Amino acid sequence: MKKSIYALLAAALFYSACFNPKKYDDITPMGLIAISSSDSTTAADGSGSYVVNAEVLDKKADAGKRTIVFKTTMGTFKGGSDSIAVVADANFQCSAKLTSVKAGKATVTAKIQNITALKTPSVTFTTAFPSKVTVAVDSFSVKNDNRSETLVTATLGTASGGVPSVGTTVTFTATDNLGTMVGTFLNNISTGNTDANGQVKLRYAPINTPYTGYLTFTATSTDADGKPVLGTTRIFITK
Repeated sequence: MKKSIYALLAAALFYSACFNPKKYDDITPMGLIAISSSDSTTAADGSGSYVVNAEVLDKKADAGKRTIVFKTTMGTFKGGSDSIAVVADANFQCSAKLTSVKAGKATVTAKIQNITALKTPSVTFTTAFPSKVTVAVDSFSVKNDNRSETLVTATLGTASGGVPSVGTTVTFTATDNLGTMVGTFLNNISTGNTDANGQVKLRYAPINTPYTGYLTFTATSTDADGKPVLGTTRIFITK
Protein backbone atom coordinates (compact mmCIF):
# COMPACT_ATOMS: atom_id res chain seq x y z
CA MET A 1 0.00 0.00 0.00
CA LYS A 2 2.80 2.39 0.95
CA LYS A 3 4.55 1.63 -2.36
CA SER A 4 1.39 2.60 -4.28
CA ILE A 5 1.10 5.89 -2.39
CA TYR A 6 4.78 6.69 -3.01
CA ALA A 7 4.35 5.87 -6.70
CA LEU A 8 1.38 8.22 -7.01
CA LEU A 9 3.22 11.02 -5.21
CA ALA A 10 6.25 10.56 -7.45
CA ALA A 11 4.10 10.68 -10.58
CA ALA A 12 2.33 13.83 -9.39
CA LEU A 13 5.63 15.58 -8.64
CA PHE A 14 7.03 14.57 -12.03
CA TYR A 15 3.96 15.85 -13.88
CA SER A 16 3.90 19.18 -12.02
CA ALA A 17 7.60 19.69 -12.64
CA CYS A 18 7.45 18.89 -16.36
CA PHE A 19 4.14 20.46 -17.37
CA ASN A 20 4.46 24.07 -18.45
CA PRO A 21 1.16 25.49 -19.74
CA LYS A 22 2.95 28.38 -21.49
CA LYS A 23 4.47 25.88 -23.89
CA TYR A 24 1.01 24.99 -25.10
CA ASP A 25 -0.37 28.50 -25.58
CA ASP A 26 -1.75 29.28 -29.05
CA ILE A 27 0.92 30.49 -31.45
CA THR A 28 0.44 34.21 -32.11
CA PRO A 29 1.11 36.16 -35.35
CA MET A 30 3.51 38.43 -33.46
CA GLY A 31 5.87 35.50 -33.11
CA LEU A 32 5.75 34.21 -36.68
CA ILE A 33 4.96 36.88 -39.29
CA ALA A 34 4.84 40.64 -39.76
CA ILE A 35 3.87 42.97 -42.65
CA SER A 36 5.85 46.20 -43.02
CA SER A 37 3.92 47.79 -45.92
CA SER A 38 1.58 50.72 -45.29
CA ASP A 39 -1.64 51.79 -46.99
CA SER A 40 -1.10 53.31 -50.42
CA THR A 41 -2.67 54.51 -53.69
CA THR A 42 -1.89 53.58 -57.30
CA ALA A 43 -3.57 53.67 -60.71
CA ALA A 44 -5.93 50.90 -61.78
CA ASP A 45 -4.23 50.52 -65.15
CA GLY A 46 -2.70 47.06 -64.84
CA SER A 47 0.74 48.67 -64.91
CA GLY A 48 1.10 50.53 -61.62
CA SER A 49 1.67 48.11 -58.76
CA TYR A 50 1.48 47.99 -54.98
CA VAL A 51 4.27 46.07 -53.26
CA VAL A 52 3.45 44.30 -50.00
CA ASN A 53 6.41 43.23 -47.85
CA ALA A 54 6.39 40.55 -45.16
CA GLU A 55 8.93 39.03 -42.79
CA VAL A 56 9.20 35.64 -41.13
CA LEU A 57 9.94 36.37 -37.47
CA ASP A 58 11.02 32.85 -36.54
CA LYS A 59 14.69 33.10 -37.55
CA LYS A 60 15.20 29.37 -36.92
CA ALA A 61 12.70 28.36 -39.60
CA ASP A 62 14.27 26.37 -42.42
CA ALA A 63 13.51 27.11 -46.08
CA GLY A 64 10.65 24.65 -46.13
CA LYS A 65 8.82 26.60 -43.46
CA ARG A 66 9.28 30.11 -44.84
CA THR A 67 6.45 30.16 -47.38
CA ILE A 68 4.16 33.15 -46.99
CA VAL A 69 0.80 33.23 -48.76
CA PHE A 70 -0.45 36.67 -49.76
CA LYS A 71 -4.14 37.15 -50.59
CA THR A 72 -6.06 40.20 -51.82
CA THR A 73 -9.72 41.19 -51.91
CA MET A 74 -9.27 42.83 -55.34
CA GLY A 75 -6.71 42.86 -58.12
CA THR A 76 -4.21 40.16 -59.01
CA PHE A 77 -0.68 39.07 -58.18
CA LYS A 78 1.81 37.67 -60.70
CA GLY A 79 0.13 34.86 -62.57
CA GLY A 80 -3.28 36.52 -62.53
CA SER A 81 -4.51 35.08 -59.24
CA ASP A 82 -5.88 36.75 -56.12
CA SER A 83 -3.32 34.85 -54.03
CA ILE A 84 0.34 33.93 -54.33
CA ALA A 85 2.81 31.82 -52.31
CA VAL A 86 6.29 33.30 -51.87
CA VAL A 87 9.28 31.74 -50.10
CA ALA A 88 11.15 34.18 -47.88
CA ASP A 89 14.82 34.73 -48.69
CA ALA A 90 17.89 34.17 -46.50
CA ASN A 91 16.98 37.33 -44.61
CA PHE A 92 13.53 35.87 -43.91
CA GLN A 93 11.85 38.53 -46.05
CA CYS A 94 9.69 38.43 -49.17
CA SER A 95 7.33 40.62 -51.19
CA ALA A 96 4.58 40.46 -53.82
CA LYS A 97 3.33 42.94 -56.41
CA LEU A 98 -0.38 43.61 -56.75
CA THR A 99 -2.00 45.22 -59.81
CA SER A 100 -5.57 45.94 -60.87
CA VAL A 101 -7.53 47.23 -63.85
CA LYS A 102 -10.56 47.87 -61.65
CA ALA A 103 -10.87 50.96 -59.49
CA GLY A 104 -11.53 50.38 -55.79
CA LYS A 105 -9.93 49.42 -52.49
CA ALA A 106 -8.04 46.18 -51.97
CA THR A 107 -7.04 44.68 -48.62
CA VAL A 108 -4.05 42.33 -48.43
CA THR A 109 -3.40 39.59 -45.90
CA ALA A 110 -0.31 37.44 -45.33
CA LYS A 111 -0.30 33.98 -43.79
CA ILE A 112 2.33 31.46 -42.74
CA GLN A 113 1.69 28.04 -41.21
CA ASN A 114 -2.03 28.98 -40.99
CA ILE A 115 -1.14 32.03 -38.90
CA THR A 116 -2.27 35.38 -40.36
CA ALA A 117 -0.34 38.60 -39.81
CA LEU A 118 -2.14 41.13 -37.63
CA LYS A 119 -1.53 43.99 -40.05
CA THR A 120 -3.70 44.03 -43.19
CA PRO A 121 -2.65 46.96 -45.38
CA SER A 122 -4.89 48.32 -48.12
CA VAL A 123 -4.30 49.97 -51.47
CA THR A 124 -6.73 52.22 -53.30
CA PHE A 125 -6.68 51.73 -57.06
CA THR A 126 -7.73 54.98 -58.68
CA THR A 127 -9.49 55.27 -62.04
CA ALA A 128 -7.06 55.27 -64.98
CA PHE A 129 -8.06 57.27 -68.06
CA PRO A 130 -7.02 56.68 -71.68
CA SER A 131 -4.50 58.86 -73.49
CA LYS A 132 -4.68 57.08 -76.84
CA VAL A 133 -7.10 55.04 -78.94
CA THR A 134 -6.38 52.77 -81.89
CA VAL A 135 -9.01 51.21 -84.15
CA ALA A 136 -8.71 47.96 -86.09
CA VAL A 137 -11.03 45.92 -88.33
CA ASP A 138 -11.03 42.31 -89.46
CA SER A 139 -11.86 43.26 -93.06
CA PHE A 140 -10.87 46.36 -95.03
CA SER A 141 -13.42 45.76 -97.79
CA VAL A 142 -17.13 45.13 -97.21
CA LYS A 143 -20.00 44.79 -99.69
CA ASN A 144 -22.99 47.12 -99.34
CA ASP A 145 -25.53 44.34 -98.87
CA ASN A 146 -27.38 42.87 -95.88
CA ARG A 147 -25.00 39.96 -95.39
CA SER A 148 -21.55 41.51 -95.12
CA GLU A 149 -20.10 42.87 -91.91
CA THR A 150 -16.82 43.65 -90.16
CA LEU A 151 -15.64 43.52 -86.56
CA VAL A 152 -14.43 46.89 -85.28
CA THR A 153 -12.07 46.85 -82.29
CA ALA A 154 -11.02 49.90 -80.28
CA THR A 155 -7.96 49.47 -78.06
CA LEU A 156 -7.27 52.09 -75.41
CA GLY A 157 -3.99 52.79 -73.64
CA THR A 158 -2.66 55.06 -70.91
CA ALA A 159 0.38 57.33 -70.84
CA SER A 160 2.11 54.92 -68.43
CA GLY A 161 1.82 52.03 -70.87
CA GLY A 162 -1.12 50.40 -69.11
CA VAL A 163 -4.81 50.23 -69.94
CA PRO A 164 -7.67 52.39 -68.70
CA SER A 165 -9.78 51.04 -65.88
CA VAL A 166 -12.37 48.43 -66.78
CA GLY A 167 -15.67 49.99 -67.83
CA THR A 168 -14.28 53.02 -69.68
CA THR A 169 -16.90 54.15 -72.22
CA VAL A 170 -16.13 54.26 -75.95
CA THR A 171 -18.44 55.66 -78.65
CA PHE A 172 -18.21 54.53 -82.29
CA THR A 173 -19.25 56.22 -85.53
CA ALA A 174 -19.13 55.10 -89.18
CA THR A 175 -19.16 57.97 -91.67
CA ASP A 176 -18.69 58.53 -95.41
CA ASN A 177 -16.48 61.15 -97.05
CA LEU A 178 -19.02 63.86 -96.21
CA GLY A 179 -19.25 62.91 -92.55
CA THR A 180 -22.68 61.28 -92.97
CA MET A 181 -23.48 58.19 -90.93
CA VAL A 182 -23.62 55.03 -93.04
CA GLY A 183 -24.93 51.59 -92.12
CA THR A 184 -25.35 50.45 -88.53
CA PHE A 185 -23.63 48.67 -85.66
CA LEU A 186 -25.12 45.40 -84.41
CA ASN A 187 -28.42 45.94 -82.56
CA ASN A 188 -28.00 49.69 -83.15
CA ILE A 189 -25.56 49.80 -80.24
CA SER A 190 -22.69 52.19 -80.99
CA THR A 191 -21.17 52.45 -77.49
CA GLY A 192 -19.37 49.96 -75.28
CA ASN A 193 -17.23 49.63 -72.16
CA THR A 194 -13.62 48.45 -72.09
CA ASP A 195 -12.66 45.01 -70.82
CA ALA A 196 -9.57 44.04 -68.82
CA ASN A 197 -7.47 44.39 -72.00
CA GLY A 198 -8.65 47.94 -72.62
CA GLN A 199 -10.72 46.87 -75.62
CA VAL A 200 -14.26 47.32 -76.95
CA LYS A 201 -15.51 45.28 -79.93
CA LEU A 202 -18.60 46.00 -82.06
CA ARG A 203 -19.86 44.52 -85.32
CA TYR A 204 -20.77 46.81 -88.22
CA ALA A 205 -22.86 46.15 -91.36
CA PRO A 206 -23.62 48.49 -94.34
CA ILE A 207 -27.22 47.08 -94.54
CA ASN A 208 -27.98 47.74 -98.20
CA THR A 209 -26.62 51.28 -98.26
CA PRO A 210 -26.34 52.78 -101.77
CA TYR A 211 -23.00 54.29 -100.79
CA THR A 212 -19.73 52.98 -102.19
CA GLY A 213 -16.34 54.36 -101.25
CA TYR A 214 -14.24 54.89 -98.17
CA LEU A 215 -15.88 54.59 -94.75
CA THR A 216 -14.23 55.97 -91.61
CA PHE A 217 -14.65 54.32 -88.23
CA THR A 218 -14.01 56.62 -85.27
CA ALA A 219 -13.80 55.46 -81.65
CA THR A 220 -13.93 58.21 -79.01
CA SER A 221 -13.38 58.22 -75.25
CA THR A 222 -12.38 60.92 -72.72
CA ASP A 223 -9.14 61.57 -70.84
CA ALA A 224 -8.64 62.60 -67.21
CA ASP A 225 -9.51 66.21 -68.07
CA GLY A 226 -12.72 65.27 -69.84
CA LYS A 227 -11.25 65.97 -73.28
CA PRO A 228 -11.96 63.63 -76.19
CA VAL A 229 -9.41 60.98 -77.12
CA LEU A 230 -10.05 59.25 -80.42
CA GLY A 231 -8.70 56.90 -83.02
CA THR A 232 -9.76 56.14 -86.61
CA THR A 233 -9.37 53.65 -89.42
CA ARG A 234 -10.91 53.27 -92.87
CA ILE A 235 -12.48 50.49 -94.93
CA PHE A 236 -13.89 50.45 -98.45
CA ILE A 237 -17.57 49.81 -99.19
CA THR A 238 -18.06 47.98 -102.51
CA LYS A 239 -21.06 46.88 -104.54
